[in-house]
Amino acid sequence: MQIAERLYTQGYISYPRTETTDYPSNFDLKGTLKQQTNNSDWGHLVRELLADGLQKPKKGHDAGDHPPITPMRAATEAELGHEAWRLYDYITRHFIASLSRDCRYLQTTALFEVGEGEVPVCGEDPPGPRLHGRPVLAGHSP
Repeated sequence: MQIAERLYTQGYISYPRTETTDYPSNFDLKGTLKQQTNNSDWGHLVRELLADGLQKPKKGHDAGDHPPITPMRAATEAELGHEAWRLYDYITRHFIASLSRDCRYLQTTALFEVGEGEVPVCGEDPPGPRLHGRPVLAGHSP
């Protein structure tokens, strides 16, 4: 919690001591997201979201105190240090994901007969383009 409080007092994240998971209707989601466009790790995803349109975050819990923990300005690992960066990275990726389309995947179930029994095996895989057998995620070019 000390790291979160330091990130808050330095203006990198919103108030961290909240149970709220629902953004108020007047929260500037687009403006907050725009601050992340130049990040080398997720900037391409942010630019894609801004171009394609944001998904409205799912309805969450409003504890009545503060908005959800949100990145409030751009940062780099060099300026935050490794431990603070890990928390900031998590908060920022969660925020970006909350504005993204839902993940879709294909589920395949195979039933193998072994002796007198059956063994089900399930696999999940995102649909879409592949490179060397691996899925190419949105925002990543093959």
